[in-house]
Amino acid sequence: MSGGLRRIQYRDLDTGTVRTGPTGHGESLTDIEAHLGPLDRTRGRVLSRWGVAEGLAVRAVAGQSGLVVQPGVALDAEGRLIVLAPEGLAVAEEIDPGQLIGVPTLVVPETGVALPTPPGGGDLLVTISWREVQNDGAANSPELVHAPWLRLQPVAGFADDGHRVVLAAARLAADGTVTALEVGSRRTTGIPAGRIELRASERDPEAAGGLRVGDRAAAELAVSAGGTVSLTQHPTGRPSRVALAIDGATGALALTGALSVQGATALDSDLAVQGGATVDGDLTAQGSITTQSAITVQGAAAVGSGLSVQGGVSIPTGALRVGGETPAQRTVHVEGSEVHSGGGGGGFSFSDRATGAFVDMPDAGQRWVWYALNGAAHLWSNGDRISVRATGEGGGLDVGRRMRVRQGGDGSAGIWFYQNGRMIHDRQRILFIGRGDRGFVGMQDDNHIGFWGNDGAGWSLAMNIRSGNVVVGGSLTVNGPIFKNGGGFRIDHPLAPQERYLAHSFVESPDMATLYAGTATTDGTGRAEVVLPDYFEALNADARVQLTTVGSVSAVTVEGPVADGRFTIRTAQPEVTVHWLVTGVRIDEWAQANRIVVESDKQAEPDRYLMPTAGPVTEAGGHDPDHDEIQDRSPR
Repeated sequence: MSGGLRRIQYRDLDTGTVRTGPTGHGESLTDIEAHLGPLDRTRGRVLSRWGVAEGLAVRAVAGQSGLVVQPGVALDAEGRLIVLAPEGLAVAEEIDPGQLIGVPTLVVPETGVALPTPPGGGDLLVTISWREVQNDGAANSPELVHAPWLRLQPVAGFADDGHRVVLAAARLAADGTVTALEVGSRRTTGIPAGRIELRASERDPEAAGGLRVGDRAAAELAVSAGGTVSLTQHPTGRPSRVALAIDGATGALALTGALSVQGATALDSDLAVQGGATVDGDLTAQGSITTQSAITVQGAAAVGSGLSVQGGVSIPTGALRVGGETPAQRTVHVEGSEVHSGGGGGGFSFSDRATGAFVDMPDAGQRWVWYALNGAAHLWSNGDRISVRATGEGGGLDVGRRMRVRQGGDGSAGIWFYQNGRMIHDRQRILFIGRGDRGFVGMQDDNHIGFWGNDGAGWSLAMNIRSGNVVVGGSLTVNGPIFKNGGGFRIDHPLAPQERYLAHSFVESPDMATLYAGTATTDGTGRAEVVLPDYFEALNADARVQLTTVGSVSAVTVEGPVADGRFTIRTAQPEVTVHWLVTGVRIDEWAQANRIVVESDKQAEPDRYLMPTAGPVTEAGGHDPDHDEIQDRSPR
């Protein structure tokens, strides 16, 4: 390009006619002006897109005035090549756009054209546009010299339509010094095409004569009517295959072979790979990632949607994030949806943090697996340790070993029981509809365990963990027999309720004895009939009557046995007051089936004592003073 591009000016601008003389050929004028020139411009406009093709770099020194545009080539929207060539001409002043003669030009140095920057400051664009000027130096042969026009133009109101190609955007201070230099709307040239064939040079061993070197179509880059971009390979001796496709509607990326990336990879949509994928840097996808084989990422991996991998996922030093936008906080970080594992071996395996390696068959809890089978979820470690079933009696929680419940931040350690309610799970929260928490079993305090009723009963049953003494705050109903060392009642003393207790012992016997008592006064004949409850004979047998006179000394007796639920008292004197006592032995169905064995051998536990000490359990006759008052303290 040395010396610039030149062509003959065939027209006489004074007369508007073609110049005459030995070099004046009208045919040449037609060829150039009506054929070659328009054809070249049409080829450049249609087969290329305007912009910078090569060079045309812009340099500046921050804090100093002036810019330098280095040599290079651009293409404008009319398809005209703009060549800023060393030793060629350029225009760097403001002139009349239609001026052709007398245009001030300068010779382009090897280092580029220097443009002065005006004072006043602001944002300006460095532009270049196609330009020819007439050079009258040759006798009878004036030349049209290609002289690109370099200008600094305000950003405001600039039409970026390709008639002036932007090279850079400069920001100037008030004194004209350069404070910043940016790319702005600079663009490079492009090629408009729906299909690009990529050819490869190769040696063909099957050619006639045995040797041949040539070219063949190795691949094709094309776009479909729907906007899908595909790269099709044409392997030698094998069928063609689509190696890469980018969906026109979704932007999803699909690969039929393996993916290997040396640097970081960022995708705004999905990635599908038929083979494996290897990324030496970070891998980021706004959509999903699907591979038919393994995927290996040397850096961090972030997936905006789902991750589907037929082989393994290997991230030696980084982390994997699926969903959400926050950086991964752990090796695998999932947000927005569930993590799913299915199939015959579905489950989630995790190791004890103190275990250094993967233990296939753990014998001491080195590895655990959560899995589901036949409607139940199981926590496995060489056997199911915890199971939870969706249906079936007792399947809500099945624990294979003893459980421990700690207080933590609650009022006490224990378990709440919820009755007559429904639980609704809407993925975001758990809702309970019904009567709520009804009862609690757990620790009342450090020394007592018991039952709490949440509808007013409070701690109605509590046991001292040291003495074993139990306090029942309400009534007690027992359907089976009760065996005890002793018993009685204890109340606040009626004569000194604030200072003392009053205790009585039970009346006991080897039989299931019953007792009925009353007072009767004989009539004028010395007789009085006592009527017992109508159920007496249905409940009792072996009735026995004891009589005591009150207020007088008189012989007293019973006329005959108890019969028809009554008996008659006879005194030697009339109108005598008599206290009577009747005892019986229970003969109801349950009593006859559950007679107390009065004496028995210690066959199961010989040499074991029910009362290992002769004295009472406590000074208070076996009752723990700590339980004298049941504390009304909620387990919460």
